[in-house]
Amino acid sequence: ATTHLQTHKKVTELFKRFTKLEKRSLASKDLHFHLPKKFFIYDSRAAGAMPTLLRELGIKKVTVIHKGKEYDEKYAAFYEKCLVAQKAIKEQFNINCSCRDLDTVLLNIDIKKILEKRTQV
Repeated sequence: ATTHLQTHKKVTELFKRFTKLEKRSLASKDLHFHLPKKFFIYDSRAAGAMPTLLRELGIKKVTVIHKGKEYDEKYAAFYEKCLVAQKAIKEQFNINCSCRDLDTVLLNIDIKKILEKRTQV
């Protein structure tokens, strides 16, 4: 995990140098495209759905161990939550959940939230 998180930070910094913008999501998507088994896709939808997924899996807290200047702390926290979720899915359902599978689960949670909001109006 350490190498993946350091790589993500370097790619994010590279994009920032060219665009002058924080490109955490783009970096994660680019890395996932090239190494789909190693990098989780981070975006606002996935990050927003993560607390719901963890709650549904019965996970109350995830301790983030990768902190410091060599990591993008937002991505590191998300990445570690993804690893915990993958492990819980394996233990609870005996399913190997790939990075892409987890992204699909998170997007479905986000879509469900959007649909629920629309029906409440």
